[in-house]
Amino acid sequence: MSALPESVAGLQQFRRDSCYSYVLFDRASRQAAVIDPRVDLMQDYRAFLAENGLKPVYALDTQLHCDHFSASHLFRTEFGSEIGMAALTPSARPTLRLRAGERLPLGALSLEVLETPGHTEDSICLVVQAPAPLAVFTGDTLWIGLSGRVEMGEAGIPKLWQSLTGPLLGLPEEVLLFPAHCGGDLLFSTIGTEKKRNPHLRAGTLDEFSELKKKEPVPVPDLEMRRRMEFNSSEAPTLSTGECQDGGPFGPRVLATNSVAEESPVSTINVQKFAQKLQSRGKGSSGPQLFVDVREPGEFQAGHFPGMVNLPLSELGFHLSRLLGSGRVYFACLSGRRGLSASRTLSYVGHPDVVNVTGGFKAWQNAGFPVEKN
Repeated sequence: MSALPESVAGLQQFRRDSCYSYVLFDRASRQAAVIDPRVDLMQDYRAFLAENGLKPVYALDTQLHCDHFSASHLFRTEFGSEIGMAALTPSARPTLRLRAGERLPLGALSLEVLETPGHTEDSICLVVQAPAPLAVFTGDTLWIGLSGRVEMGEAGIPKLWQSLTGPLLGLPEEVLLFPAHCGGDLLFSTIGTEKKRNPHLRAGTLDEFSELKKKEPVPVPDLEMRRRMEFNSSEAPTLSTGECQDGGPFGPRVLATNSVAEESPVSTINVQKFAQKLQSRGKGSSGPQLFVDVREPGEFQAGHFPGMVNLPLSELGFHLSRLLGSGRVYFACLSGRRGLSASRTLSYVGHPDVVNVTGGFKAWQNAGFPVEKN
């Protein structure tokens, strides 16, 4: 299985209200693309960009969003980023109107545009080429275990079916899938995994797919949605940043939950038993065991479990080949939450033997076990 080379690309995933946004960057040039950015996460984006010395050359929206306030205009103002959206979007904001097959250069990487209408008329997906297709940002077109809700009514169902079975399912099965939404805590999937597990992709015909989609609620535009779409349609929105925060006059929309995360079994181990496993480092029945700390590099260097490898959570998919080729995989983080997300994700994409270290590094320190620093 292919993996996005660590030496070429980096990725950080940001979450809020079941919405995912991303910073993809080229390690050599430090050029970055920010995908589906939110106003209420601008401080987080700024901090990450500054800490890693990144230059955001693109701010890309995969559709005209109605569930959050897009921050693409702020990247234009603060960093001079180009704003990219579909060519036919009704938004006045983009400086780049993107068409199918167009590629946006990003150092040694590029982002290829797929036109994928159905959720909305202007929905697009972005394929990471390095130079072969290695990952795809699917926006609201394809989720993990689901597909995007059709906001165009029943007329959009055939378009969404064509988008799913055409451009997206035509990608290689090993391509990583990063959606704009996930109701659970999964980090990513793959095209091959979704072909096997996603009921919306397992529908054999348009009629079968239509039956699934017709059971979903059709959103009725309300004041909240209209204000967000008006904001995201404007080249220079007038709402203040404070009015775009969660808890303000337009709270977050409630999205359908995604049950696939809860379907992914995860075993756990406490730090006392884990200390014995680390010491023995034996082989599992399916091959060498792998001990992974998913914290950020700075956290890891300040103090970590002895002998563990550091694979940051957001970039775990880039190491999927190594992870799937290992025997039992142990995941640990600071308190156990990120390790649980990593464990559920790896289990979902097909690894049969994944274990999360409960309590994480905090529990390890509290128990008085040795700590390494580097």
